[in-house]
Amino acid sequence: MMHKVSLSEITIIGFRISCPFGEFVTEIPKARQELIRRISEIDNIVNTQRHVGIHKEVPSNEYEAAYFIGYEVEKVASVPKDMISITVYPQTYGKINYQGKVEKIHGAYDELSHWMMQEQNKINYSNWTVEKIATDDRIIDFEQMYSINLDIFIPIK
Repeated sequence: MMHKVSLSEITIIGFRISCPFGEFVTEIPKARQELIRRISEIDNIVNTQRHVGIHKEVPSNEYEAAYFIGYEVEKVASVPKDMISITVYPQTYGKINYQGKVEKIHGAYDELSHWMMQEQNKINYSNWTVEKIATDDRIIDFEQMYSINLDIFIPIK
């Protein structure tokens, strides 16, 4: 089910991934695995059972983009080596929940974007798209596609 929601400010500590779009399907799981391994280095985590991913929606002709994956924190005490801290400010979003194979996640984005157009909401390309990802989906083998459970939030103008 899709609907409009407002999110308050979110600060995350984690990793920046920059690569061609086609590589996100393997690079994001690697970064998530590293986050799980290094969880003890991050202070003030809001929910250890959920990662937060953020990126900016880009036109389909773009080849490379950046994606940030981390844990939401109440406040930044320190930023571990090789990690970043980034804040997403309050925003209204179109929201959809997706459960399924990672390689099919684009269908959920398309469905939400289509719903937003029907509701006469425009995507705010200058703000962050947010993914709240359950961490119980057992990412072990990067060579095999895995299932995922996440909420997708696309910013509305």
